[in-house]
Amino acid sequence: MTARWLPAPQSQLKLAPDHSTWRVALQGFLDRERT
Repeated sequence: MTARWLPAPQSQLKLAPDHSTWRVALQGFLDRERT
């Protein structure tokens, strides 16, 4: 599934920062909902 979504290693490196930012944003959202 991941291989199909990211066909090339270059794409994976390109999306790595965006993915990390998305995870941080999601974590912050979950923390907000928890409080």
